[in-house]
Amino acid sequence: MTVEEYIKLIIETYEEVLRDFKTSDKSCFEGLLREIISELIDSKDLSIEKQFSTVIDKYLEAVKAISKLSPGLATSLHDEKSGITVTTYNGKMSDIPNDNKISEETVFDASSLTKMFTAILLLKKQERGEIDLNRTFAEYSPLLKKIDIRIVDALKFGADIKTDGRVDIPDLTPEERIERLLNSYVNERNTFIYSDIPYMLVPLLFGQNTEEATENYLKEFYELYRDELGLLQTGYSTINMTGGIVERYDEKYVRGRIYDPKGSIFARELGLVSGHAGVTTTPVDLMKLFDQLCKGFLNEKSIKILTTTIQPHSVQLLDEEGKPKLRNNNPINVNRGMGVYINTKSLRTSDIYPGYGESAFAACGSTGTYSIFDIENGISASHLANSKSGLFHRWIGTESYTYGDENDMIPKYSGTTIISGTKTIKDGAIIRPDGTYMKFVRATNNFKKEELMTILKLRIIKRVLIKKAQIEYNGSELERVLKEIEEVFNCQIKENKKAKRLR
Repeated sequence: MTVEEYIKLIIETYEEVLRDFKTSDKSCFEGLLREIISELIDSKDLSIEKQFSTVIDKYLEAVKAISKLSPGLATSLHDEKSGITVTTYNGKMSDIPNDNKISEETVFDASSLTKMFTAILLLKKQERGEIDLNRTFAEYSPLLKKIDIRIVDALKFGADIKTDGRVDIPDLTPEERIERLLNSYVNERNTFIYSDIPYMLVPLLFGQNTEEATENYLKEFYELYRDELGLLQTGYSTINMTGGIVERYDEKYVRGRIYDPKGSIFARELGLVSGHAGVTTTPVDLMKLFDQLCKGFLNEKSIKILTTTIQPHSVQLLDEEGKPKLRNNNPINVNRGMGVYINTKSLRTSDIYPGYGESAFAACGSTGTYSIFDIENGISASHLANSKSGLFHRWIGTESYTYGDENDMIPKYSGTTIISGTKTIKDGAIIRPDGTYMKFVRATNNFKKEELMTILKLRIIKRVLIKKAQIEYNGSELERVLKEIEEVFNCQIKENKKAKRLR
């Protein structure tokens, strides 16, 4: 095959793949074809493994740069349609000398990814007729008589649910924490303010008192995710990623204190567990969950509930110029679905890279965790970092990659600033001197483009190599080459070292 013929094959395949890719923003892929042509022409006469490496090595450079944000990082890329799966493991459990290295056995604090797990659990219960999310919290639980709003509305952040004082401060007694949580109330309806409180309250729907509710909630959580879906590394535990020691629980479900990154306020012995944080998981388990959703684990109605806001285009959220309003120096989030972010192309667009399909949804957490599921396009990508990455947002750069800039950096601690004249607000976000709101961007958010582009490049290049082989070979030789392509393009990368083939 001549170079001209090869370039024509590449262009045809590229156009074919992008034509089938469901997205309203294909401008994000500008320059991708040029990269693919360059990489394939340069590696035309090399082995299939080396051609694969032209793409993977660039991705690993990005992983290496991002891994500098925390002692440890694990990532996964999965293309359900082409069968391509890449997982990486970098660094250590903590910055403590001689701590364990990150491996496929390492579980990470999922932080707010917990909300997605909670939402999926409730939606499955509704499909099975075990709960009606259109009823109110008060109707279901004698513990929540003040929450007279529909469960589904609360979990879509369609109400500002308050407590009489914070529940995540360290100097409260257990009794005070329980009292504040049980006395939650709806402050204002249809305010679209992000809050952890609705998901803190979910486990209390599972019983007549706190102990029974927590017992039943944990039982059903583990029956669904461990027993039914086979997510063997996912669950509640006492893991603490900052301490260098991980306590693993192999019981049916965890007993004792539950790890909570926002104050360690929930404990099994107190009859409390949270639906907003506390779950630990791995990138491989997130891929397994994605696969189950692709296979229809939730029906179309449930997926629509999961990924639809209450009133995404409500005029009350816009000023006279049609721009999103601020409320008390905080953004009004309108693209938060039921425990996930969705691709509305409006506020918080940094949570989903715009090249993904419009039905894609993502979950992210304060520790730098992120997982996106694009069921329509068959793509998932996740990165899990230990909690250091949530505490230390910083600008980093390598020869080829830069993550973050002075307009996206987040202060180390709320109340401090790294940009002259700015001030920080809730969650470390920034108000500029002119009063405009600076997007909440974690450094790991900048990794999202590399994840999607790597998947698409691998999908296109794999198809190009298959077509090229079908032109150049036949019989047993063609079978050998096609088998080699499959083996090379399905791999697991460990610690940025030589790939280990999965057969």
